Amino acid sequence: MPYERALALDLAGRSAEALEIFRTTGDRREMQRLEGTLRPTNRRGRAKSELTSREREVAALVARGLSNASIAEELVISERTVESHVASAFEKLGIGTRAELAAYVVRQEAVHA
Repeated sequence: MPYERALALDLAGRSAEALEIFRTTGDRREMQRLEGTLRPTNRRGRAKSELTSREREVAALVARGLSNASIAEELVISERTVESHVASAFEKLGIGTRAELAAYVVRQEAVHA
């Protein structure tokens, strides 16, 4: 009956509660569906965890092994701005190293190839 209760909660607009039930029961399909609908968005309607075009551009250069100084020079922006883009990407993706950011870029390229 937890499945039906969770569906009823979701239909009643109580998706966060439904998500907790699905987490408890281990229903990954429903968890992913609800997590997608509960993902916070910014004023442009983009998921807050989604990288901006500039963050993606900086991430691609990180993946190529460029330093912040080299990225700044290539994009004609300050090194501090590059640091901000890298930090923002780390936060949005829940990662903490340039290697993880590079791996993310490689995965994205494989998905969109």
